[in-house]
Amino acid sequence: MSKPSSSHASHDVPLGLSLAALLLGSVALLLSFLPILSVPFGGIGLLLGALGLVVSLLERRRGLLWPIGGVVLPALGLAVGLALGNAPEGYMPNLAGAARFEPEPSPQPFVSPPARPRP
Repeated sequence: MSKPSSSHASHDVPLGLSLAALLLGSVALLLSFLPILSVPFGGIGLLLGALGLVVSLLERRRGLLWPIGGVVLPALGLAVGLALGNAPEGYMPNLAGAARFEPEPSPQPFVSPPARPRP
């Protein structure tokens, strides 16, 4: 069995970082309605994407599409998560109040209908 060469292992570093950043950015966008989860995923993905982009630029790689996507998608997930987390209450639906339904009180008392006799 042959061991992978060191040039092959260093070739996968930017792609691996960028792929991890894309995955975390996708999760951040999918969980953007839960800012407590989307902000950490987006932040970590943005750091990994930036690191992958820097490594790709320093090694002068030709394919920068993965690293750029690894920066853009987590940044978008982080921005949406922060925007939804810091939105004023007037822009967000009041979920606690919407779940309750209270009918208006009637001036007449409620009288249950008479029970039907069983056959």
